[in-house]
This record gives sequence, structure tokens and C-alpha cells, in this order.
Amino acid sequence: MTVAKRFILFLALYLLIAFIFNQLQDVNFLRKLGQITSWQVIMIFILLGELFGYLAYNAANYVQIKQRNFSRNRFMVGGNIFSLSLFLLIGILNTVSHYKESAHKKKFGNVEYNRGVMNSWVNPDESYIKIAFSKLESQFPDSNVLELNSFSVHKTDTLAGNPNDTIYTVWFTYLLENKQQDTFFSKINVFRLTPIIELFNIKTRDNPEFRKKQEESRKFQEETFRELRKAIRQLGDTIHKQSQIKDELR
Repeated sequence: MTVAKRFILFLALYLLIAFIFNQLQDVNFLRKLGQITSWQVIMIFILLGELFGYLAYNAANYVQIKQRNFSRNRFMVGGNIFSLSLFLLIGILNTVSHYKESAHKKKFGNVEYNRGVMNSWVNPDESYIKIAFSKLESQFPDSNVLELNSFSVHKTDTLAGNPNDTIYTVWFTYLLENKQQDTFFSKINVFRLTPIIELFNIKTRDNPEFRKKQEESRKFQEETFRELRKAIRQLGDTIHKQSQIKDELR
């Protein structure tokens, strides 16, 4: 077998194996094939196969065990088969890892994401948010169906100056795994570290109270933006006046 024929044969085998593993891992084979790194990996394994065959052939010559029917070509083919086996083994390990990761994500993906949001975005002194969210999670037989979208808090003081008597109203919006086309919300009050569900698992588009809250939030954001622009303009005017005063003093 010539070098060219051997190259074409093993290139086809590598592509076939890559196609099978891409299908098993739900990867677009043609898109993957369009990446230069995919071809580089295949070329590296083919070159390794040639190297293994060359080293084996020379080692056989060195120890004088080469027989008449053990031609150089057989050593080169054997080296490529060994390299192809390594490629196949790596592909199997990657596929097994992919299925394990997919199974883990399917079972715990949303739970880990939601806990990450709570740990990253909730301050240590805002434990009432985590308490409210734990209450929300407990309402679902499988908390992994819940994918948190956003949350907001409204505080109501029942006794001025006493944080222990503050009612924290926490709004959560989220998606449900089996109803991705809709966004849901729940409203939970936390008083003295005790959560009480006021509204639960309601579609945001169907609830006038939620739409009213959205409108209030939008107005608040607009007002905040206007105040920010006003402050920036005032700061610019102050800097300009200070610059004029410095110029006059010169």
C-alpha cells in the first residue's frame, strides 16, 4: 500500500469515527468539519500513526526480529491502526463524559444555576431572599423544573426603626421546564424569617398586579435615569465653572 493510499484510507476512517461521535453527542458534523482545529487533530493522529509505524519497524530491525512477511508497509499500517485506536478510545471517553454531564444537567442543572444566582446576587444581610426562594423551591416536587429569571424586593416597616418587624415582599419570575413558552411569578412575604406565599405560580401575562408592578418598575427606572442625567449635567456645569475660574485667575 502506497503512502497516499494509506493516508486516504485512514483519513476516511477518522472522518467516519468523528461523524459517529458527533451524532452521539448531538454535534453538527459539517459545522465541526469546517473548523481548522478538527482537521489539525486528525492530521496529528495520522502523523502519530506514521511515527509509531516507523519506530516499530526500526525497532524490529534493531533487534533483528523482522521476518520476510513483516514488510515495512505492515508496520506502517499497524502504527496507524494503533493511533486510530487511541483516537477511538478518546472519543469513547468524551462521549461517556458528555452523557454523564447531560444526565447531571438534566437532573441538577437548574438547581445549581438557581443556587448560583442566590449566592452571587444576594448580600449576606438579605437572608430573607434566600428564605423566600427556599419556600418557593419547596412547592415543587422536583425543584429542577424551576429556572429563575429575576427577583425583586419591596420592604414594608410595621414598626419604624425596628428591622425585625419589617415585612419583605419578594417577587420571583421564572420559567418552568415543561412550559418554556410562559413566564411565571410568585409573591412571597417574609416576616421575622417566616415565609408566607401570597401568590404562587401565576402566568405573568395573566395577572394585572404583576403588570402594575412592571409599570411601576419601569417608571422608577425612568425617573432614576432622569435624575442620573440631571446629576451628570450638573457635574459638567460645575467642572466648566471651575475651569472658567481657573482661567480668570491666570
